[in-house]
Amino acid sequence: GVVLYRGARSGIHNYLVACGLPTPASDLISISDHLLELAFTHPQELADATAALCPLVNRGDEHVVRCDALRYAQHRALRTGVRNGWAATITGARRVSYGRVARELAWRCGVQLARNSTMLRMQLGVALGMAALMGLAFFSVSADAAGFQNKAGAMQITLVLFAFGGVSMLPAVASEWAIVWREWHSGFYPAWLYTVIKLAFDLCVLRLLPSILFGSVFYALMGLRRELDAFFLFQLTLALANVAAGLYCSAIGTALPGAPGAAALLAIVTMLISTTLSGLELNLQTLPSYLAWLPRLSFCSYAFEILLTTELEGTTVLVEIPGAPPVRLGAQVLLDLFGLSSSRIWTDLGALVAFVIGAFCLNCLIVAVKLNRLVTRLEQAVARALGRGRCSRFLRMATRPQRAGVRASAVTAEAEAAANERAATAQAEVAKLKVELREMRVELERLRHLAHHISAAQTQAREEPQGDSAMGDTSRPNPISPPPPSTQRIQ
Repeated sequence: GVVLYRGARSGIHNYLVACGLPTPASDLISISDHLLELAFTHPQELADATAALCPLVNRGDEHVVRCDALRYAQHRALRTGVRNGWAATITGARRVSYGRVARELAWRCGVQLARNSTMLRMQLGVALGMAALMGLAFFSVSADAAGFQNKAGAMQITLVLFAFGGVSMLPAVASEWAIVWREWHSGFYPAWLYTVIKLAFDLCVLRLLPSILFGSVFYALMGLRRELDAFFLFQLTLALANVAAGLYCSAIGTALPGAPGAAALLAIVTMLISTTLSGLELNLQTLPSYLAWLPRLSFCSYAFEILLTTELEGTTVLVEIPGAPPVRLGAQVLLDLFGLSSSRIWTDLGALVAFVIGAFCLNCLIVAVKLNRLVTRLEQAVARALGRGRCSRFLRMATRPQRAGVRASAVTAEAEAAANERAATAQAEVAKLKVELREMRVELERLRHLAHHISAAQTQAREEPQGDSAMGDTSRPNPISPPPPSTQRIQ
């Protein structure tokens, strides 16, 4: 319930500058996300700057950005069993359901997409433009050898377009990695739930919509089979291939959040290999035996077989050879040259679905590993295996960097403890010296007053004999008399 800001949106920049807090690096960064990030990175500065704003909150006529720390602390306390510190003061806490968390995450994804809709507009614009361009280039293909070449080339170009278009999914999770790290460690939501909601929302909006738009325009202009089941199978295959490409690129971007250049290079190479193994540029039947398994790892090979065999199944191709009468060949003869068969359509479709599910699981696994939950469990399992003597030399070598990191962490913790102890000792010595200095000042002041009294007594003692001689008393001798007792004591 801490107030982060109260006032107009246009005044946030000046407010942050006045408080000495960092401002958004660019206009593309959401100001609400920036304030939430400041709540994690600069909590004390925000608390000091906004302490006077707390009693002025008025939800009726002011725009107030709130950090619902108490609600999430309750969820964290119930999820992790924390009962010490400030979390112990929570009463009446109840667990937040996964449905509620999923709705909140989906709402935030929708708001972010609405604020930064450039990617959506670009995806829709590129899909529509490429569909129109390719539809006009392959307009109403004929049923001859040239038409067969155009159909095969059009299917391959479509897969290449969507495969390399998946590179735009690289920052799907990596762009919010700093916030996800803090929110997950604060117990806001489980890692798998955030990954599924985030990717599902981005895939539905940024991948499925452009795919449906492209397929609808391109299918009509190219003049493919006028059958409803063939059209739906075409759209489904494009959607699955597009989603698979986006998910694999997202997994690469999540695995390398701090190196966008390396992630982009790896994603491009992966998509290039996948499209090359589709079956048009490379005859899969001529691959060496030790590489015959490689096309099974390419989702494009399954998608290409579905698209081309669905279009050419049961048709004939007119082949014209100069100097010979035209010959009509069954399309299956030409498909056999590419190693394609219409009998594997449903198997290929199942393989595409498996690719999508596997890519989803891969993204969840990478996020969980990057958040150190599975890494910690793996370290514990390896430690138990090492303690029982059941771990091989390979596992010992594989876990050596992790164990070195644990030892380094332990050394760092010991060094911090020693430094804290030295700092406490130094503070105690400083406090002791301050007390002694205060006592010395009191003693010095007392001695200063005593010296003043001594000086005054000496002056008075010197003035008394002079006064007696001035009176001219000659009735008694004037020997040198000893100093008075008081003066003697002072001396």
